[in-house]
Amino acid sequence: MHRECLAITREIGDRYGEANALTNHGITAQLRGEPDAAERLFRESLAIRREIGDRKGEANSLNNLGRMATQRFDHQEAISLHEESLAIREEIGDREGEAFSLYNLGNIELQLGDPDEAERLQRESLAIRREIGDRLGEANSLQCLGILASNYGIMDETHKCYTEATRIRREIGLPIDQWFIDNGY
Repeated sequence: MHRECLAITREIGDRYGEANALTNHGITAQLRGEPDAAERLFRESLAIRREIGDRKGEANSLNNLGRMATQRFDHQEAISLHEESLAIREEIGDREGEAFSLYNLGNIELQLGDPDEAERLQRESLAIRREIGDRLGEANSLQCLGILASNYGIMDETHKCYTEATRIRREIGLPIDQWFIDNGY
């Protein structure tokens, strides 16, 4: 379906639609375990978004490329891409996007073994998610803070974060283990 959509948007000259189709096709490739194809599609989408001045889409494409760099364990490139995405999101006032970029940066810092920076970024993400009412995002940030606390043996904080994340997931009707599925655990 994404290939068909891509062909149609190219045929009618819809550059915005083409960029969206490339992104969706890239996400599908990523989910199918085709990282090279996904990255190529995300880069093509990014180029179009820059060409047409779609700043929000540009930030999203940078985020997708940052996730791909994280999967390749190229943490420095991932940080650079997520920071560029964050800067655009701050510039255009995309609070939900800002929270997501901070969340991604926090996860990278956790992988790199910098618990203080990881916690700072996750708490900043959590604060924005609470401010804008992003309940799923709030649960995800709490889950990451729980993992961080668990990794450093702070079990009362671990319990508090996991309990709150679980309560939120139940309130919004999500399976409790959905975060683990979505994040490859």
